[in-house]
Amino acid sequence: AIARWILRRQSWSPFSLEPIEFAELNYDFHPRYIQQALRQVDFQPGRQLTVSHFRIDLLKRLIPTGILVAADSMAQLTGNLWQLAPSVFVRNKAVGEDLPAAPDSFWRCPACGSLEMTESADGVTCQQHGHFYPIRNGIYDFKEPEQSTP
Repeated sequence: AIARWILRRQSWSPFSLEPIEFAELNYDFHPRYIQQALRQVDFQPGRQLTVSHFRIDLLKRLIPTGILVAADSMAQLTGNLWQLAPSVFVRNKAVGEDLPAAPDSFWRCPACGSLEMTESADGVTCQQHGHFYPIRNGIYDFKEPEQSTP
């Protein structure tokens, strides 16, 4: 993203803290934005690992995979110094007051924010507006709600 921005191949700056939706429901978040957001909800960011440093096709064609994997493994250790790779893993510690969740408040409807959700073997249904989020191949799919339950 930095190289594309310098070469004027993308309009948004990778140095801006605002999240960028580069494709529908796919966002690029600045590492400092994520750290601020985590602190706001009582998490303490810790060790960071950066990954996928060598995603340029030319590198993948010229350098054997094993060498790229070894180099990426070493580069991961720079995560606490800088986050220049496209993906960053952050170990976090909850530091706020540990309050139990209210009964039946595990799920929240992404469409309307309701906590009135009912889980079934097929998915999760919002009781307030009827949004249904199916389970597909063992994964809860909250991307696009369906209006009626199966």
